[in-house]
Amino acid sequence: MDIQPFISLAQNVSLLLAAVLLFELTGARMDTARDHFKEFTVGLGLGFIGVLIMLTPWTIMPGVVFDTRSVLIAVSGLLFGTVPTIVAMVMTIVSRIAAGGTGAVTGSAVILASGIIGIAWRQLRREQLHDLEWKELFAFGFIVHLVMLLLMLTLPDDVDMQVLSRITLPVIIIYPAGTALLGMLIIQRLKRELTERKLAESEERFKRAMEASRDGIWDWDILSDTVYFSPGYKALLGYAPDEFGKDIRSWTGLIHPDDFSSVLKANQDCINGRFDEFEVEYRMHHRDGTWRWFLGRGKAVERDGNGRALRMVGTHTDTTRRKQVEDSIKANEKRLRSLLDDVDMVAVQGYDNKRRVIYLNRASEIFYGYTKEEALGQPLEDLIIPEEIKEYVVRDITNWLEDGVPIPAGELILRNKDGSDVSVYSSHAMQTNPFGEKELYCIDVDMSEIRKTHDQLVRAKELAESASRTKSEFLANMSHEIRTPLNGVIGMLELLRTTGLSHEQGDYVQTAVTASKRLTQLLSDILDLSRVEAGKLSIHNQPMDIAEAVEHVRQLFKPTAEQAGIEIREYIHPKVARQVSGDASRIQQILFNLVGNAIKFTTKGSISIEVYPLPTPDTGRIKALFAVADTGCGIEDKLVEELFEPFTQASRGFQRTHQGAGLGLTICRRLIKLMDGDITLESQPGEGTTIFFCPTFHESTADSVGPALSETHSEPGRIIRNVLLAEDDRINRVVTEKQLQKLGCRIHTATNGREALEMLEVKPFDLVFMDVQMPVLDGVEAVTSLRSGLAGELNRDVPVIALTAYAMNGDKDNFLRVGMDHYLPKPVEIRELDAAIRRFGKPPVNP
Repeated sequence: MDIQPFISLAQNVSLLLAAVLLFELTGARMDTARDHFKEFTVGLGLGFIGVLIMLTPWTIMPGVVFDTRSVLIAVSGLLFGTVPTIVAMVMTIVSRIAAGGTGAVTGSAVILASGIIGIAWRQLRREQLHDLEWKELFAFGFIVHLVMLLLMLTLPDDVDMQVLSRITLPVIIIYPAGTALLGMLIIQRLKRELTERKLAESEERFKRAMEASRDGIWDWDILSDTVYFSPGYKALLGYAPDEFGKDIRSWTGLIHPDDFSSVLKANQDCINGRFDEFEVEYRMHHRDGTWRWFLGRGKAVERDGNGRALRMVGTHTDTTRRKQVEDSIKANEKRLRSLLDDVDMVAVQGYDNKRRVIYLNRASEIFYGYTKEEALGQPLEDLIIPEEIKEYVVRDITNWLEDGVPIPAGELILRNKDGSDVSVYSSHAMQTNPFGEKELYCIDVDMSEIRKTHDQLVRAKELAESASRTKSEFLANMSHEIRTPLNGVIGMLELLRTTGLSHEQGDYVQTAVTASKRLTQLLSDILDLSRVEAGKLSIHNQPMDIAEAVEHVRQLFKPTAEQAGIEIREYIHPKVARQVSGDASRIQQILFNLVGNAIKFTTKGSISIEVYPLPTPDTGRIKALFAVADTGCGIEDKLVEELFEPFTQASRGFQRTHQGAGLGLTICRRLIKLMDGDITLESQPGEGTTIFFCPTFHESTADSVGPALSETHSEPGRIIRNVLLAEDDRINRVVTEKQLQKLGCRIHTATNGREALEMLEVKPFDLVFMDVQMPVLDGVEAVTSLRSGLAGELNRDVPVIALTAYAMNGDKDNFLRVGMDHYLPKPVEIRELDAAIRRFGKPPVNP
């Protein structure tokens, strides 16, 4: 057997391995992906090696040579990638073609096939090359060179079989082994590169993590007594990297004296093997002179045969802010507990999840008679829960703890240590402590003082209501008792005026009537003020005409103004809405007061009533500005605000020039407030006064506007034949009888409700005037009986007019509700009686 081919190929493989190792030492790397320049450079190196080994071939015959370039190119495709392999293939193919000979084409084909197989194998492996093993590399080399042997068939026919017979055995034995050997050498290099890269990446990640972390790192070599302190460690203490020593004293010298022993003990216990690691919190001196809190953690990572630590590593965390927060929380808790202890009316108890007392404030000690020492640790149900509700209390607490069903707040009767009852309003809160355990807190408010205060308030309210009722009853009685004789006085004066009086006597009668009316107005003002203060004065919105209301007031005062030589004018801005929804009677009442005051305080000049529109953002609401101006004496600035208070007048003392009770402006302001408006005035002493008010109206949906309240529409020509007058007061009965007779009525009188019903049962009447307060049977009961048919059907539907001194709020509605048709409060003027007769009388009958 010729061993020369084996020797030649072995030498060629050795040369290949040496060249590749030399190439590796020059810095060639396999991580050339995505860097085309590096890939090209590596390809040049591999190509150079290929050309080099082709200079020492095994020559079979002239023009046919063998070397290990197929091993190089195949391994390059497998481990270095496409670009380096192509570069190497091009260089070696060019070199082989340049060498020429019979096997030039076959040799180029072998180079090309080796590279393609290497690149394809790499793709199949998906670049997981570091785990290639010897067996796979040998199989890879075998396949590559089996293909190479097949390519020998491309040689001329007289050469191919001759070549195959000489090279097959050496190639099959040496080339796969050379391929595996070269591949393993390069893979080991690849694994080292991978390990180095991962280590570098790990170190980089660790470095970045330490830079991002607020922790410092230390590493203590105990034998040499040297310590590595990370830059972050030094920064936590305010030092630059080159300003901190490397021995253990650099650290121990900064520890707070009060913490030194505990820190040293923790370290010594770990060094001596009592613990593998430790954790301790302590203070260190910062470079800026302050003390900072740090959490130190350490662990022994290397020990000698006796278990004593040789090396320790650990971390250093700044906990100053957390300690400050904790101290703040503790201080707040202390303040809260102190606050709870200082509140005598609120008892607070805390219970753990076994219902045992964990907290008791001072109020709880007072409420329930137990000291903290007696109560702490004792079950709730054994201390303050009465026997009859123990089962329910335990059940409710258990349901809250286990199922999250809260206990509602409410009043409870609990038990004092001495056995007495304690009435409390108890609320409850569930909290979770730092250990994750639930705690129940009960907040109990002493109800005894609250009940006492409540009872006092109830009594005060009842007294106030009683006083209010007494006041209302007094005002009602006063109104009735004053109006009754006033009705007689005014009625007699009016009757007297119908007789033949001299001019002087007429003046006397007019003076007496004026005085009586002023008394009536005062009484009405007092009643209105009482209604306002009681909140019983209301606004009744109905369709009305602003211009008609103003004109009515002007016409009412026109005779008085002309008699005093004063002109009274009115002006309604064209854009003022005429038809609105409002309380016409209250608007007239306000204007009546303001114009009346203007006439009272004006001796010359004029009085004007003006109305202007005001903008409003609310749809459906209408605002108008009313102005009542006079040229009277004016008001001093210091008295302006006081004028709207009850019983206040511009002129005071014994030298008052004008009469009045000082209630008009007060009532006006309160009425305007009820209309969602306001009132104010401008005045200049000696020049006059202007009063402005701006009530709120609403849009009217009515097609027509009713008459002002003061107007009475009646059908002229209606007459009353027979009138029944029920009145118990003799004077009022005589006065009203005479007034009705003057109006052409035939009068029948009754002194009480019973008499009136008896007369209504037997005689037909056209109209009934019914007093309310009468003996035997009052007017309300009489009308109720009449409407129910107890007096028969003869006069069951006859019109009944209440003629009464009851003029309090609600009286009119009450009388109309029982069946009366109209209401006239005393004192009644003859014109009012005439208007009522015309309204409710029957048409005249031709005789």
